[in-house]
Amino acid sequence: MFSFKIVLKELLCALFLTGLVACGGDNGVSQRDDSSGFDLECPEEEACVVYSPKDNTLKDFRDNRVYPTVKIGNQIWMAENLSYKVKSNSWCYEDKSSNCDKYGRLYTWAAAAKSCPTNWRLPSDSDWSALIENAGGFSLGGEVLKSFTGWNENGNGLDTLGFSAMPGGNRDNMGRYHLLGFYAFFWSSETTNSDSTQAIVYRLSNEESSVGLSRDYKESALSVRCMKDDI
Repeated sequence: MFSFKIVLKELLCALFLTGLVACGGDNGVSQRDDSSGFDLECPEEEACVVYSPKDNTLKDFRDNRVYPTVKIGNQIWMAENLSYKVKSNSWCYEDKSSNCDKYGRLYTWAAAAKSCPTNWRLPSDSDWSALIENAGGFSLGGEVLKSFTGWNENGNGLDTLGFSAMPGGNRDNMGRYHLLGFYAFFWSSETTNSDSTQAIVYRLSNEESSVGLSRDYKESALSVRCMKDDI
């Protein structure tokens, strides 16, 4: 018997192979892709996404949020902090939704590792290193990567590459919030060699032009920037 659903699925898989659409299985919830007019099926634990290189945007169908994107060197990054609410272990700064809207959510390391949409990932240490090299190195990269608005005490950056880093602060492993408007802390996917309870973190400050490299407990909650798996 002719099945329109099977034909539609085959068409969506063809779109997937182009790299523009990632689609899930049969048991998801239907979402509308405004650009194509098709219904996309999104498994609850995954994300259907539409990435537009022409418009430099990524639409995440888990919550229908649209993110700006930017190509820097051979990498494609979200140009905004991730704000998808995972089932647990992510927060708005001081539990205020307005802070999520402006700065994105804060995630524990485990939540961050599974928070990026399909075909996008939490950057590795080498991914961050390549970005910082393209931004002029650790000593000057902070000034280049910081957004030109949103930082306290005249700490805005040049945002030369369009990365637009925002100072989302952090939530420590005791549940206390710190440094909104002053610091941006970004998880990498790498753990430290000496302590499995900690992971590598990249840090920007309102007072510095440099990029800091540190570590934090995995139960702390920090900002996430996702990057595309392949370009």
